[in-house]
Parts: sequence; structure tokens; C-alpha cells
Amino acid sequence: MDRDKLIIIGGGVGPLAGLLLHRLIIENTPEAARDQDHLRILHCCLPDLVPDRTEALLQGTPERPALGMARIIQAALKTAEELDFCSVIGIPCNTFHAPAIWRIFQEALGDGRGRFTLINMVEETIKDLSRQFSRRPARVGILSTTGTRESGLFSMALTEAGMIPLEVPGAKQDLIHRAIYDPRWGLKATAAPSAEALGVVTEAAERLVASGAEAIILGCTELPLALSDPFLQDVPLIDPMTVLAGKLIGGQPK
Repeated sequence: MDRDKLIIIGGGVGPLAGLLLHRLIIENTPEAARDQDHLRILHCCLPDLVPDRTEALLQGTPERPALGMARIIQAALKTAEELDFCSVIGIPCNTFHAPAIWRIFQEALGDGRGRFTLINMVEETIKDLSRQFSRRPARVGILSTTGTRESGLFSMALTEAGMIPLEVPGAKQDLIHRAIYDPRWGLKATAAPSAEALGVVTEAAERLVASGAEAIILGCTELPLALSDPFLQDVPLIDPMTVLAGKLIGGQPK
């Protein structure tokens, strides 16, 4: 772990997502007995500059959130340069990692050239799962927003890694999306998970377990708010943001 680096969180992509990532980094930083022992974190939360990622994918405008976030990170990197820090960067939004968005974002940032390392939360999650199920093709369930699902973000990555993706039926997907986005009871709209959201998400996860899932990816950063335990019926619930926090803690600029 390099304590001389600066962790940059590209927030504003879920009301609590950036805050949760920040907290995970603090809680999992080893040997941090004093304030000064903790890692440097620059948490940039400018939600009005990053349009909704699902809408962007469904409307065919992935450049809008990609370039909005790139603008934020570029400003953060200027601060890092003024302080003479190298940086490691994480974006706490699964849908933002859809190839159509992520590719434009990467291109806009350009080559780090030793100044920064960009961590891809989805790629790191798939690597961790591949190590966990290295001896056989595991059946892995996916819970996500509709944008993430239609982009094939997790299903394609799992297939390429030799695993078998499992998804809920289309009608249930609509309910999961509502459980995240509904303006009255969705996870994005409430400080604590509503009973409606908890019911929908739990039922969907149980359906995946019944279908033979050996692990379930919580493919939206709000979903761990509803499924906070690490297991459901002995099946591990994989939170990509926990993976991201670990990589940011351990990651070193190139």
C-alpha cells in the first residue's frame, strides 16, 4: 500500500455511492491508528455534471456522462499535480463502466504517463470471481439497473471469463429497476431502504439462488443498501464497490 498516493473518487453517481466508497476505504485501511495514518482521498461529488448513466445508454448518448466525469477528474488531477501527488482513480457506479461510456471516459483522460492509474471496478470484480471459481465454470447471478443489463456489462465479462451468467426474467428486471429508481420508494430516493425496495430486491436475489446461482453480483451501487449481508442462503453476494475500495487501497500509480 502506497500512502504517498492520492485516491480520487469520482462521486455524484448515486446519492450514497461515493460516500459508501469513501467509508469502505477508511474502514479497510490497515494500521491506521491516527488521523495522519489514513490515505489521502479527494472525493469529487458534482452530480449535476454527470447525467444519468442508464438514460444515456438507453438514449444512445454515452458521451454525456463520460465527458462530464472526465471534466471532473481532470480538475481533480490538476489539484494532485499542484500537490505533487500521483493518483489512483475509482468511479463508484457500475453502469458508468459500460463499455460505451467507459471507453469515451478513458479516451478523454488520456494516458496517465505515471500521473494516475484508473481502476475498472467491473474488471477487478470479474478477476476476483475468476480466482474464486478457478477450477470450474461457476453460475453467477446478476442484479443491476436496466441500462447495465442491456449493455451486457457483466454478462459478457462473465462469459468471457468462462462463467455462466444468470439474470432474472424481464418483468422482474423492471421491478428491480423501479426498486433502484422509483422517486417515492426506490433506493436512490430514500435515506434508508424502503420495505418495497427490500422486498423486490430480496425476492429477485432468492430467485437467482433458486436458479442455481453460486454467487450474485450486486451490479448497482445502491443494491448493497438493501442486501447488506455478505451471504444469502450461503450464496456470496459480491459487492463490486467493496472490490473497488480494496483495489484503491492497494493500488499504486504506474
